Amino acid sequence: MGTAYVNGVKIRVTFDTGAPQSVLSLKAAERAGVKIDADGVVDGGLTRGVGRNLVKSYIAPFDSFKFDNGEEIRHTHLRVADLNMDSDMLLGADFFLSHRVFVANSQNKLYFTYNGGPVFDLMTASQSQAASQPTTP
Repeated sequence: MGTAYVNGVKIRVTFDTGAPQSVLSLKAAERAGVKIDADGVVDGGLTRGVGRNLVKSYIAPFDSFKFDNGEEIRHTHLRVADLNMDSDMLLGADFFLSHRVFVANSQNKLYFTYNGGPVFDLMTASQSQAASQPTTP
């Protein structure tokens, strides 16, 4: 667990390498001033939480996403879904693929640096399926 800020609003994040995509809870998005019916919010397709249930997701624009350690992403988009979680956001494998991570158990800290590439996977299911289709010459 850790702390981050979305649009300056403090949120609790869970680092979860088992989750394929990062997702912000609907309640946390609303606390940060973003509603799913706002301009610029698009359909993100269905996403899955723990178990078999599929939940509708949205891709929404945010002014900033920031960690306590200072890393800040400005003018970004985040996947938002109405998930029942113990925290406000899951940081999934998409986040870890774009960062180098060092776990310091003795300090109870997680250190990471940006390694390049997209931080959040914002592809919808239809985009993912289209990308996996073979192309004809």
